[in-house]
Amino acid sequence: MVAAPFYKVIRPMRILCSILVLLLLVSCAKKNKSKTEPSVKEVTEAEVAPGKDGLARLIKSQELFTGVLKTTYPGGAPRAEIHFKEGKRHGAFKMLYADGSIKVEQQWKDNLQEGQHREFFASGKKLGEVNFSKGKPEGEQKEWYENGQLKSLMVFKDGVPQGVRREWDEKGVMEHHVVFKEGRPVSRELVANSSLTLSEKERKYLWDTEHHGSLLRKFGLGPLVEALQKRDSKRISWHLAGDFEGQVPGEEAKIKHSVGKVLSADRWEKKTGTRKAVDRESFTLWLQELMSAFDRDPEAKISLMEFAPEVRYELEGLWRGNVKVRFWGESKEGGPMEIFVYLDVQVNKPTEEGLSSGGWLKAGESTRLKTTISTQYLMKDVAAAQGINVLELQDNWLMDPEKANHNTGGVFICDFNHDGVEDFLITDSHLRGGFKLYQGNVQGRFTDVGDKVGFNPKLAMIGGWMDLDGDGWEDLVTHTGQIFRNLKGEKFEEVTEKSNFMEVGKFKTSGGQPYHAVADYDGDGLLDVYLFRVDSQPLKGGWIDGKVGDDDRNQLLRNKGNWQFEDVTEATGTDGGLRSTFSSVWFDANNDNRPDLYVIHEYGNGVLLINNPNGAFEKRELAESAADFGSMGLASGDFDNDGNIDLYVASMYSKSGNRVIGNLKRDAYKPETMAKLKRMVAGSQLYRNQGGLKFEPVGKAYDIYGIGWAYAPTLTDLDNDGFLDLHATTGFMSRTRDKPDG
Repeated sequence: MVAAPFYKVIRPMRILCSILVLLLLVSCAKKNKSKTEPSVKEVTEAEVAPGKDGLARLIKSQELFTGVLKTTYPGGAPRAEIHFKEGKRHGAFKMLYADGSIKVEQQWKDNLQEGQHREFFASGKKLGEVNFSKGKPEGEQKEWYENGQLKSLMVFKDGVPQGVRREWDEKGVMEHHVVFKEGRPVSRELVANSSLTLSEKERKYLWDTEHHGSLLRKFGLGPLVEALQKRDSKRISWHLAGDFEGQVPGEEAKIKHSVGKVLSADRWEKKTGTRKAVDRESFTLWLQELMSAFDRDPEAKISLMEFAPEVRYELEGLWRGNVKVRFWGESKEGGPMEIFVYLDVQVNKPTEEGLSSGGWLKAGESTRLKTTISTQYLMKDVAAAQGINVLELQDNWLMDPEKANHNTGGVFICDFNHDGVEDFLITDSHLRGGFKLYQGNVQGRFTDVGDKVGFNPKLAMIGGWMDLDGDGWEDLVTHTGQIFRNLKGEKFEEVTEKSNFMEVGKFKTSGGQPYHAVADYDGDGLLDVYLFRVDSQPLKGGWIDGKVGDDDRNQLLRNKGNWQFEDVTEATGTDGGLRSTFSSVWFDANNDNRPDLYVIHEYGNGVLLINNPNGAFEKRELAESAADFGSMGLASGDFDNDGNIDLYVASMYSKSGNRVIGNLKRDAYKPETMAKLKRMVAGSQLYRNQGGLKFEPVGKAYDIYGIGWAYAPTLTDLDNDGFLDLHATTGFMSRTRDKPDG
C-alpha cells in the first residue's frame, strides 16, 4: 500500500471537535459580499458556528466572525487557535498538544491555505513540512521520523504529486521509490538497502580471498596445468611441496557407460569409490598416466570453484579450495577424448613470489574423475551441404560490437506437411522479414519455401507451431499475433482478421514480447495458448525477487474454436505472479493426465501451477530450495525412465560469484536473505520427479549446474540408447571466435 502525504494523514487529527468539522465547510463557501460589523476578538467553540452560506458567524447575532477561535481539551488546556476575517479563515492556525507544545502550524488567506505548513512530534522534533499556494501543496514536501531520520521526500506542482516519492525506513537503510502518474501512485519498489552493506572487515576479507585466488590461478594453477598438458613430470613435481600428501582414486567403484563401440565413459566419485594415499612422486605419476591417454598435448581449462583460508581472517596460514580441470583432445585411437579432474587442494598463502618458487601445493585430494572416449564426434556440421545458408544469418563475430544484436532469433521445428521429415522455421534479425521457412525432404536437404506456401508475415522473430483449429494440421503463429492456417501442408492462409487472438493476447498493448506454450489444459480437444513475457520495464523489486509490470504479465488464452479465444488468466490463476518469464513448459507433473505448467523467473524462483479438476491452478514451489535465479531456459523429459517427467532449468552461473557468496559469514545477513543470495549463484538445476509432486534437485550431483549464462536447453536422445541426453547452450554474447562467452 502506498503511503499518503503526511499533511493528508495528519489533517483529520485537527478535527477534534464538532466546531472544527463545521469550520472545514467554511473553506469551500462562496464569497459573501454582505457588509459586516466589527465583532469580538476571541471566542470559544460554543460562540461560533457556520451559517447557511458556510461562513463562520457568531451564533447569537449571526454576524460574520472576525477574530480568534480558541478550543480546549476536556481538562481546559488550549487545543487550537484559528484566525478568521469576515467569516473566512485568514491568518495563523495553531494546534497544540495537551502539554502546550506545538503540533501543527499553518497560514491561511481568504479561506485558502497559504505558505508554510509544519507539523511536530510531542517532543518538539519536526514531523513534516510543505508549502501551500492558493490552497494546494506546492514544491518539496518532507517528512521525518522522531529520531530525525528523513522518512519521505516528494514534490508537488499545483497540488499534484510529481514523479517519484522517496521513502526511507526509520534507520535509513532501506529506500523505496513510489512512482506517480497523473497524480496517482502506480508502483512502489525497493531501490536501496544499506543494511546489506558489510562491515569494512568483511568486505576486506572477501576482497583478499578473491585477490589471492587470482594470484593462485595466474602463478600457480595456470603453470601447473601447462606442465600437465606437456606431460612434463619434472615440472609437475616442482609445483608440489616436498611433504605433499595426496589421495587418488582406487581401482574399484567406477561407474561405466558405453554406446556400442562408439563411446565409452566412466566416472569415479569420492563418496562411493575407494581411495589410496600417495606422496609427491606417486601423485605426479598418477597425473601423468591420465595425460598419457591423449595422442598429443591436450587443450585444458582450469577453474577455481572455492577458495579461502583454513581459519577465517588468518591470511598468513594455510588455504583450502577445490578446482575443476578439463582436458580435451584426441585419444591415441584418433577419436575425441575428454577428462575432468576435480581436486580439493591445500596451499600456502598464495603470493606471486611464493607461487613462482614452487612447492606451493601442500595437499591434493581427488574428489571426482570423469573420462569419455569416442571413435567419432557426436555431431557434424552439414548445414551448407543440406541447403541451409548460415552465412546469411547474423554473425556477431563479424560485426562492430556496438552494432551487435544480443538476441538474433531461433529455430522452430515441425513436420508441417506430414511427409515424415522435419521442417523448420528459422528466425534471424539479418534475414529479410526476419525469417526463412525450410522444408525438408527424404534426402535430408532443405529448401526455402516461405513464398511458395504463402507464409509471408510482416515480421517473424518468434514462431509457434500449434493446431489451433483442430483439423490435424499445425498452424503457425508469430510474435506479433499473426496466425497462418496450415492448409494440409500445401499452403498457409493468414486468418489473423478472423481471430481475436491478437486483441485478447494484448500483442499491441503489452510491454513484453510474447512467447508461446501450447496444451489442451481443459481437455476439450482444442489447444490453448499460454503467453509468457520477459521483463520490459520492471516496476518493483530488483535482482532478488524482481517483478514485471502489469502490462507484461503472462496470460492463459482458452481456445473456444473458430479462431476465437478467451482470456482465463484471472479465473485460472496463471499469470505467473508477475515473473519475468523466458520460458514455460506444460507437463504432467503428477500423472493425472492433465497438463500442469511450470513458469520460470529471471529474478527468482519459478512457480509450479498444478491443473486441478475444477479448472483452477494451484501454485506450488517446485522444491524447498528451488535454485532458479537468472533462469533463461527450460526443458522437460523423463531422463531416468521412471515414468515421471523431470525438469531441467537453465540458469546463470558464476564461479567468482559462487566463491564470494560461499565466503560470506553464515550470519552475514538474515537467513532468508542468505538463502536468496546463495540461490543467485547456484546455477542450473535438474529436478528429478519422485512422484507425489516431490522434486529432488540433483543438478550438482550430476555436475550439470555450472553451465554459465545458460539458454534454451533440450532433453533429447542424441545417441539412440533409449535415455534422454541434455544439450544446454551457454554464453550470452561472444566477441571473438577464439574466446567464446560461456
